[in-house]
Amino acid sequence: MENKLFTVLAFLFVFAANAQKITEKDLLGKWNIISLTISGDKMDFKTGTITVSEDWQKDGLQIAKSEREVLLKESLPYFRTTNVTFFENRFLSFRLGPEDYSGNYAIVEEGGITYIQAENSAVDRVPVMLKEGLLYWELAIEEDIFYFVFEKAVK
Repeated sequence: MENKLFTVLAFLFVFAANAQKITEKDLLGKWNIISLTISGDKMDFKTGTITVSEDWQKDGLQIAKSEREVLLKESLPYFRTTNVTFFENRFLSFRLGPEDYSGNYAIVEEGGITYIQAENSAVDRVPVMLKEGLLYWELAIEEDIFYFVFEKAVK
């Protein structure tokens, strides 16, 4: 578990140090998922490859690496359509698998971290970074942290 916490902190530090300031104009348009990391397991949607973390064995979880790989491969189609679209007037639509979420948002900076925050909410927010044309989006779902990497769709 300490290893996962270290990974999260290192991710935030490295990218925050090199990330650019985000404006509404930077975000406008549709962003498609290119990779997703969940609990150290990485799915690359450009190549279709899966990398399974060794942490599953270290943390005492009794799932074999091959079983975990099969589960991740089965989930590729679910996550493949994940995208986020930013519209003018700070409105966004986020598709996570077959689920759609939408609403107004604000860009908030706090402690050197930029967040996309649901309008009228101090708690519904996700850390984001924009670096080298890619949008990094961190989302906590239950006990896992999902690290999305999006690439702007070509018009």
